[in-house]
Amino acid sequence: MIQGLWVDVAHDGTIYFTDASSKYSIKDSVLDILEGKPNGRFLSYNPATKKTTLLVSDLYFPNGVAVSPDQNFVVFCETSMMNCKKYYIHGSKKGSTDKFCDLPGMPDNIHYEVAFTMHKTQICASCTNCLMNE
Repeated sequence: MIQGLWVDVAHDGTIYFTDASSKYSIKDSVLDILEGKPNGRFLSYNPATKKTTLLVSDLYFPNGVAVSPDQNFVVFCETSMMNCKKYYIHGSKKGSTDKFCDLPGMPDNIHYEVAFTMHKTQICASCTNCLMNE
């Protein structure tokens, strides 16, 4: 993480990162989650051209980025939606996004495995579950 941005670097040098909220700072992240609006973005930066590209907008508190070992896609978490998404960077689906997996809790970051805050069946799995009395 660099100043609240989760990053990973592809073999070609492209840096992929998420911006959890374009509205709130990382220290006010709970406000973004409670607001329940898609203020997040998934972006890339090409150091050779010094160009930043918006890849996906309207995300619900995205964080965590992992480029696949074969370099064909990037996985990122959408914390508020309790899922991970796959963004294709090569091949016939290049530029498209699919759901990678649904999760039983709110993910916080991703590497080759996803870290869970706690299982949803436990008491108060997330602040949104507490507010919804689940």
